[in-house]
Amino acid sequence: MIHIIGVGPGDPDLITVKAARIIEKTDVILYADSLVNPDILKNASTDRIYGTSGMNINEINEIIQKFYNEGMDITVIHSGDPSIYGAINDVTSFMLKIT
Repeated sequence: MIHIIGVGPGDPDLITVKAARIIEKTDVILYADSLVNPDILKNASTDRIYGTSGMNINEINEIIQKFYNEGMDITVIHSGDPSIYGAINDVTSFMLKIT
């Protein structure tokens, strides 16, 4: 499964309970490390955490596809609301190709 989470203004206390649970249990996390407060990840149980600020969309998609093909749960974390800032389009377009 691939989850897309928008963490709003970035305060770890303001993310939804559902988002916190997904972060705790997911196998792989990709996050916009130049924008997302790293404290959002403090309860993550995985060591597969990738900051995406230095990556292009193809590199991000390669990571998503690799772990998706291995049957892992993947979480993509964006600042703000990904549907407003357009980030959701990049991820969902790719997801449609691989699922």
